[in-house]
Amino acid sequence: MSMKAFSKFVPKSALATILAGAIATALASSNSPLTPPADAGPAWRAPDGSTALQWAAYDGDAARVKQLLKQGADAK
Repeated sequence: MSMKAFSKFVPKSALATILAGAIATALASSNSPLTPPADAGPAWRAPDGSTALQWAAYDGDAARVKQLLKQGADAK
């Protein structure tokens, strides 16, 4: 079924909720290419260019941020 046909049966607000949930699930999954592996070093980069340091900061993981900076991560 096409998205256009699907949207005839499902309200736009529900479609937005479904899409947001799918995106959140994809980003939170351990096999997402954007999520760094637990042992990602200071030079690790995701396909979109984001770094392990950026992800640690985004996640609010101060201990990981400090660890990556001690290992030489570039904070610029």
